[in-house]
Amino acid sequence: MAEPSRPAGGGRGALVLLLLVMGVGLLVRSPATTPQPDGPLAAFDKAPLPVTPEEYAEAVRGGTWTTFGARPPVNGFNPGASVWTGDRLLVGFTPEVAQLDLDASLADAWTSLPPHPAGALEVESVAFSDGDVITYGPTSCAGCGPTAAVHALDVVAAVWRELPPVPGAVADQSQLVDVDGRVVLVRAAADGVDALELDEVSGAWVDLAAPSLPGSLRWQAFAAGPSLVVVGTLSRPDGEAAAGALAWDGDRGWRELTAGAPPPSGVEQAAAVWTGEEVVVLGGRAAEGDDPYARGWALRLDEGDWRRLPPLPEDFVAMPDLAQVRTLGGLVGTWDGDRAVFVGGLTTPLFAAWVPDSGWAMSLPTTPRAGGRVWWTGQQLLLWGGVDRGGPAQDLQLWPTRPGFSAALQEGPERGVAEELDYADVGVGPAGG
Repeated sequence: MAEPSRPAGGGRGALVLLLLVMGVGLLVRSPATTPQPDGPLAAFDKAPLPVTPEEYAEAVRGGTWTTFGARPPVNGFNPGASVWTGDRLLVGFTPEVAQLDLDASLADAWTSLPPHPAGALEVESVAFSDGDVITYGPTSCAGCGPTAAVHALDVVAAVWRELPPVPGAVADQSQLVDVDGRVVLVRAAADGVDALELDEVSGAWVDLAAPSLPGSLRWQAFAAGPSLVVVGTLSRPDGEAAAGALAWDGDRGWRELTAGAPPPSGVEQAAAVWTGEEVVVLGGRAAEGDDPYARGWALRLDEGDWRRLPPLPEDFVAMPDLAQVRTLGGLVGTWDGDRAVFVGGLTTPLFAAWVPDSGWAMSLPTTPRAGGRVWWTGQQLLLWGGVDRGGPAQDLQLWPTRPGFSAALQEGPERGVAEELDYADVGVGPAGG
């Protein structure tokens, strides 16, 4: 049968038309024009609540997140570690090191310090103790792999010195913790964790004889006053998993803290904050039939028991559908003197605070970010590091903003909204659109 005739150039014209229609469709469904992201952000499938300008103003009454107007002179492809010294923020260690002086002008806020002496491309852990910034690692450097080297930076003198290396093999996970002036390294072990204290006078690391556990442990460590706390999930040989905590101090030694209502498995991925009286954890991975996104847990060290906190409020205008959220990863937290503050998350951005003897307080989150560190300066929160949806986060986020930053602080409840805020990421537009 003869092939039907077609107009000259008709095939090209149809192709152009098809491409045009597809292009319009993609434009209509692009993140810039669609207020509710789809795909992996299933938490935002819920239609946004109707929000009036007045309700939105109330949501940002406490201030908004914004981006610091200058970037530090460090590796732009790897934001690196961060540490707060009490009056300055140090970032990088890749090997460049930069410090932020919040009292300086914007142009002079960031200054360079001597780079890491080992040429680190990344350090495993960093902590501040008694005027020194201590680093463990590096995990990689020019021409070397992971090492157990330890270095100290005198922040005032801007001079590095080498400290005794940690004995033994380099573990898969290690973390430095300043415990009331003591420098302690916690590292993964086949039977739980090892903990060693630095004795710089004798030039040795002293083994704190952590208890042997019946299985491997996924964990994180932090200081709670004079105590070292390790929270995590124990994987027993029979396949069962249980969450809990270990605590150590110089007077009582080690204690296992699993009484009360401990959190579900995955607590090692939660954010933990010491309030001065108890440890508050939020986030992590959901256990079957549980929802750690909607609830937090508190650990009282003296009593050694856990309790479950009330759920987060579900009627906050910027919250996704809590019933759909099974994981809240990437949260970081700190204590601001009055509240345990939690911020972060990629698929479920969150900015919440646990107020002792009161409950949860919610505010508008920053753009999606997982990991990094958050610090309280006495006046504002500083959020550095981690990853955003584009890769390594290369900016410093602050809350609330103030003069000298990319958006100015105003008196009264009307504080404005930072330019960097993506309304699609929090599931609500500036006027409910």
